[in-house]
Amino acid sequence: MNYEEKVRKVEDILINWQNKRLTLSGKITVIEGLAASHLVYVMSSLCTCSKSLKATNDLLFKFLWDGKADRIKQTEMIADYCDGGQKMLVRHNGI
Repeated sequence: MNYEEKVRKVEDILINWQNKRLTLSGKITVIEGLAASHLVYVMSSLCTCSKSLKATNDLLFKFLWDGKADRIKQTEMIADYCDGGQKMLVRHNGI
């Protein structure tokens, strides 16, 4: 229940930033700084299923790519800067 409330709050945050003309780095900053910060505690303290983790991951990447197909592989997006990645949030192994 608490997790679902936080996900709705994250959706509201992403909707508010959706129409802003942000660069890829700017969108990643919004995801990490504003959106994901609401989920960190809840996800660390609750036993969430992989289905809800996948839904959250899909929500974040949907915002990143404006609802279109991924332009860059998610594995490349989470890679470190020195490896050519953008250091996006690390996804769960089951996703």
